[in-house]
Amino acid sequence: MRAPLGVLALLTATPAMAAASPQWIANGDKAGIAYDGAGEFSDMALTCEEGPLTLWLEADCGGADTCPVALIVDGRSIPLGVGRYQPDGMSGVLVPMKGRARALDRLAKAHHLRLRVGKTLTSERATAGLEAAIGALRAACLGAQHPTPTA
Repeated sequence: MRAPLGVLALLTATPAMAAASPQWIANGDKAGIAYDGAGEFSDMALTCEEGPLTLWLEADCGGADTCPVALIVDGRSIPLGVGRYQPDGMSGVLVPMKGRARALDRLAKAHHLRLRVGKTLTSERATAGLEAAIGALRAACLGAQHPTPTA
């Protein structure tokens, strides 16, 4: 009797394969998507490590220095403003998040997350662990605090 391929794949999956699923984690003044469980961020991260809260995206602006960036949270667009491509260090697009506490609220509750960077719409991003990671980031970063109600 032969076992179906799907059953064989489940039986031979290693713990390392299971750990390869992306999830959001917090690490002090950073929160982001990690694939290895060791805190090495890939894809996107939020940080206040070097000053005001900033979103880092592993992307570029299609050859330009700057480009508009938006989160697509559960099908709704949240424009974040203009991101600047940084080619050095951990190259990617940096987007200032100062004054974006409401965007963080919506991001923390996301079930489906995509990004628009310039004219490029990305594939769906991981949301596992997102709310807890942003909660930890809020505790570490002044600029990530909940918005204050307005009258």
